[in-house]
Amino acid sequence: MILRTFMGTPVTVLGVARSLALVTMLTAAVWAQEGSVLAALEVVPRGEQIFNLDTGRTELPDGGEVIDQATGVRLVADFVSFTEGEFIEATAVEVDGAFGHLTAAQLSIDIAEETLVAEGPLQLVRDALVIEADLVTFDAAKSIVRFDGSVRGVNPTFEAATMLLDTLDGTVLLVGPYVFEDGLLTLTTSQIGGLLELTYQDIDGVQVYDATTEVSAAVTQRFRRHLP
Repeated sequence: MILRTFMGTPVTVLGVARSLALVTMLTAAVWAQEGSVLAALEVVPRGEQIFNLDTGRTELPDGGEVIDQATGVRLVADFVSFTEGEFIEATAVEVDGAFGHLTAAQLSIDIAEETLVAEGPLQLVRDALVIEADLVTFDAAKSIVRFDGSVRGVNPTFEAATMLLDTLDGTVLLVGPYVFEDGLLTLTTSQIGGLLELTYQDIDGVQVYDATTEVSAAVTQRFRRHLP
C-alpha cells in the first residue's frame, strides 16, 4: 500500500536521528556523541511525498529538505528516499551544518554500517579548507573521511591520489602521488603510497597547516584502516 501526500504541511518523523547524525558527523563527529539521543526530523517536500506502507520507504520525487531539529543540520536535495533506521539516499544534494557545506551529485547513508558515501563531482567546504574529489567515504564510528579520485584542495593547495581527514581535530593525511604548495614551499612525490601529514592550527583566527613527511605514529595508527 502506498500513501501519497503533497506539499504544504511539514511531516515530522521520529527515530531517524542516527541517519541525520551521520550526516552531521561528516566533519563535526556528532554521531559518536549524539547517536543514542532520539531526535526529530522535519521533512519538507517540494511537491509529492510517497510513503510505501509495505516497505516503510518514503520518497520525495520532487525533492525537498530534511532538517534535524536537534542539531540544526539541513539537507536539501532534488530527490530524497529513506527508510527509518536503514538508509537515506539523495541526489543533487547540499548539506549545511556546524561542519560546513557539502555538495554532491549523489549521497547514500547506510545506518546499520554507520557509513556515508558521496559521489561527485563533490565539494566539501570546512572553514577555509575547500576539498574537491570524485568519491567520499565516511566512517562514522571512527570520525574519518576518505577522499578519492582527482582530490584537490585549497587553503592549503594540494593534489593527491587519496586524502584522509580526521573530523575530530582537523588532521589531514595526503597519500601519494601528491603535490603540496604553501607559499614558496612545494612538497611533492611520485611515490604511490607516499604520506604527507598536515596538522591543523588556528593562529589568531588564521588557519594554517604544518606539513611534514615524518608522519607521527599516532596519526599512522589513527588512519591505518583507511589507507589504500
